[in-house]
Amino acid sequence: GYPAGSSFKPFTLLAALRTGVADRSTRMSCNGTWVYDGFTFRNYEMHSLGNSVSLTTAMAFSCNTTYMPLSIRVWDADRTALTELIAEFGFGQPTGIAHLAETPGILPDAAYYQGRPRWDGGFRPYGPFDQIQLSIGQGEYLGTALQLANAYAAFANGGTLWVPRLVSEATLPDGRVVERNGARVAHTVELDPDDWVFLRETLRAVVASPLGTAYYAFSGYGLPVAGKSGTAETGTPNPDAWFPAFAPVDDPRISIATVLVKVPLATGGSDSAPLVRRVMSFFFANY
Repeated sequence: GYPAGSSFKPFTLLAALRTGVADRSTRMSCNGTWVYDGFTFRNYEMHSLGNSVSLTTAMAFSCNTTYMPLSIRVWDADRTALTELIAEFGFGQPTGIAHLAETPGILPDAAYYQGRPRWDGGFRPYGPFDQIQLSIGQGEYLGTALQLANAYAAFANGGTLWVPRLVSEATLPDGRVVERNGARVAHTVELDPDDWVFLRETLRAVVASPLGTAYYAFSGYGLPVAGKSGTAETGTPNPDAWFPAFAPVDDPRISIATVLVKVPLATGGSDSAPLVRRVMSFFFANY
């Protein structure tokens, strides 16, 4: 499991839409810094778009100082809304894939902190600072590339989380079937249909908008791709670089999550997104 960085911001958006604290007309600030309870949070390289941007533009630009305060709006409305939504997408639990061992990762919610000491040895419940960190895939959260690819597939299809399969059918040389795994739904995430549409439009802007962090990685690409870059702090000088994505946006056939682990000077948009483009190009040329 790895921290996901800003590739987790779509869950914050969905929680805001579900709780009604934001909609597609919402505009918020995207300044270089944001102060909460005396602590200063920053954008990547202190980037800023000013005091009034749409949530779509803030997602494309990957603005921490928009999505962190948005998570506090969610917190003020419903303290479990974000963590419960993330759990619905399968985080903190195995996907159910067979034939290999998998980690469930860590979803640092209220139950997690009931028996988990903090860095100073003290016990404190899940609070707003945990919410802020989780909103951008940081803090104690850990997840796998398979979990993220599966969640983005649900973004693409309107909320259906499938159980991943390595084997659909296995037969002996004489034709006898020794294993068959049909398609199984793990969970259906219930949201207003317009919220799914808005989410896909927002993730499309990450690739299609000139402000998008993956705009140059997909420049000239012939299919509409939607995704989200993530550059996750690791406790070392070198981040993990993510780019989960799906395509085509209007008729999705593939979902991918690529992570480059502890790569010097890497970002999700500049380093992982080009790899996703290469995989998609191979897939659509051959399948």
